[in-house]
Amino acid sequence: MTYFRAGLLVIVALLAANFTLVIGRHTGRWDASDFFCPYFMLVAEHARHGEVLLWTPLVEGGCPAGFDPEIGALSPMTVGIAALLGPSECGFRIYWLIIWGLGGLGVVCLARHLRAPPWAAAVTAIGYMFSAAFVNQAEYTAYLVAMSLLPWTLWRLDVALTQWRFLPAAQAGALWGLAALSGYPALVIIGGCWLGGWAVGRLLVSPLLVPTEGWSGEGTGIAGFPKTLLALALCGVVALVVLSPAYLGFFYELRGYSDRGGELPRDHAVAANALDPKALATFANPYVAILGDPKAKNLWPTDIAMSSIYLAPMVMVLGLGALWLRPRDAFRWWLAGMAVLCLTAAMGDTLPLRGWLYDLLPPMRYFRHSAMFRCLYLFTVVVLAIMAGRDLNEAAAEAQLASWKKLATISLLAAVGALAALAVVFKAAHLDKHDVPTAALAATHAAAVWIGTLVLALLVCRSLRGPHVLAFQRSLLALVIIDAVLTIALSKPAMYTNRREVWPAVEAAQVHSLDMTVDGLTRLPSWTVGTETQMNACLVGKVPVLRCFNVLRNQLYDATVEDRVLGGAALGSKRIWFSPQASVEPLDRDAFRQLAARAAALGQPCIVVSAPEKVSELLNRPKQRPSPPFLTSLSQLPAATQMPVHVGRYDGRRLEFDATCPSDGWLLVTDRWAPGWRAWVNDVPQPVWIGNMVFRAVPVVRGENHVRFFYSPFGYPALLIGSWLALGLVSAASLPMIFRCRPSQ
Repeated sequence: MTYFRAGLLVIVALLAANFTLVIGRHTGRWDASDFFCPYFMLVAEHARHGEVLLWTPLVEGGCPAGFDPEIGALSPMTVGIAALLGPSECGFRIYWLIIWGLGGLGVVCLARHLRAPPWAAAVTAIGYMFSAAFVNQAEYTAYLVAMSLLPWTLWRLDVALTQWRFLPAAQAGALWGLAALSGYPALVIIGGCWLGGWAVGRLLVSPLLVPTEGWSGEGTGIAGFPKTLLALALCGVVALVVLSPAYLGFFYELRGYSDRGGELPRDHAVAANALDPKALATFANPYVAILGDPKAKNLWPTDIAMSSIYLAPMVMVLGLGALWLRPRDAFRWWLAGMAVLCLTAAMGDTLPLRGWLYDLLPPMRYFRHSAMFRCLYLFTVVVLAIMAGRDLNEAAAEAQLASWKKLATISLLAAVGALAALAVVFKAAHLDKHDVPTAALAATHAAAVWIGTLVLALLVCRSLRGPHVLAFQRSLLALVIIDAVLTIALSKPAMYTNRREVWPAVEAAQVHSLDMTVDGLTRLPSWTVGTETQMNACLVGKVPVLRCFNVLRNQLYDATVEDRVLGGAALGSKRIWFSPQASVEPLDRDAFRQLAARAAALGQPCIVVSAPEKVSELLNRPKQRPSPPFLTSLSQLPAATQMPVHVGRYDGRRLEFDATCPSDGWLLVTDRWAPGWRAWVNDVPQPVWIGNMVFRAVPVVRGENHVRFFYSPFGYPALLIGSWLALGLVSAASLPMIFRCRPSQ
């Protein structure tokens, strides 16, 4: 077998195991169907119109969706694939499988670099693709992006570390930055910390830092530290340049728009969706996580997508064997320590490590779901398995039975432990007659893969002659593919839904134009198609709604939607309001309660304005303050009146209209505020105030007013050009080595 054939086998296994997804019988469920697919289609629409998605007025009064990294609106990979495949559910499924397959191919390249044989590359790659890091979290496309690009990043980073070369360092930075542009931010941050741990291990304990023939540089590993540090610095700089448009935009544009832009409370960040220790039993079989779902048997409180640590038994055995096969390899023990730390952090407040990380590392304060740390545990075991595959290949070449006997011993212990754990879980779950068919399949699967791994290891121990070793390799590949197919079969409740129930109706209502001028300012409370209630069908049908599935939550906005008067003011086609007076109030719950009480008393909305941080200096200049008649106390606010307007243009980044006002005063435009919005009234620039805590407000004069809003977010387009240019330069410099990649010497 060659590495090319190993990669081809990986793709065949992916498509075979997901056959019903390939043919369109199923599509992703939960977040895949409700969030990622509609946004992928919206990104595709923008791309085919020659634009990038920055803001959409379709979601909850407007949303800076382009700066939510997990959507991937600023990623050339996501935008390019979306433009190629088009705005369709089928295009999303293909994108989903492409991202998934990249993870397996990345492991093949990493295994080649680490000098593992092709059979080990294929086994570990397939095992990785069908581990809990992918299967249980398949609904979170952004998780797949982060985990799929991780092996590619590690490959190039390790080349930079071991060979003191700067191009691989730039490639690693570009890949990590690319992952950040469309991967789940928290997982990208954790992956970056893991890569840092790998680099420290290489510098401190790896014997590979002593140069050998074929390496660049001279001297010992210590003498090469300056070059290594320079390579790491280059990696970091390139990564920061690449990720800058999404992350700088995220932290800047979400100030005042969403509550997610700041640090989370310690208890919430540490304890929310942590891996329950009882869920460690999921190593035995993928069905254990399905069985332990809080909505089913409730064996543990962890969400079904976060509660599994399953990894193909043959890969798990190889990962454990790596430590016994080379017990004096300090770097392997370093990696084992990293795996243990990741698994410990995944348990949240059960153990103190996650809390220490929150206290010591500020980036760890911005995300919850502690269980995601287990993804890096699984990846570490895969890397150790690659090393064990290389050891076994060398042992077979030298006819050393001792290594294979160690593998057989580990297989025996692991099989006994897994089958015992499965039996304990089945007993605790109190299976009923509805569970029996799936439980029987799970038991059959567990027995086949765990005992099958043991039998193969025992058989090869009888003889290391070529035919026996070749038969072992082929049988192991067959076994890992069987495991992949059955893992998908058992995990479908957490992955797939029947697309025929929803998506044909959604796509039948699809609108391709991004220009909403013809429909004016019409906004509905919500808009669903088919049987789904949380489907973001509004993104496909281009229907602005007040409430849908938006991860960029804001408590004040939620309270506005729930308020009959304030929420109702943002619905319909006449949702621009005028008042001769407004009150300046801070952005807090107390001020909102007073606003809601005054609006309820009037039976109509009134207008309060708040000065956002980004324009506070402008607002404090006397020449740009509203004149005194504009302002009054909140308790004396008059009721606002609906202002008829003529809409000249309304799309993702622009809103233009004409209004005739009876006096000087304020216009409340019930589209969401964000720092990037600019306004002109009669071609005179005006500060955009935060109106009624979440919307936009501008001062106007008596008579005709031509009001123009334009969304110009921080750093756009300079940061985006710099990011894509950096990726382009690294890609161009990498072309000569693409077809002559060799394993390190």
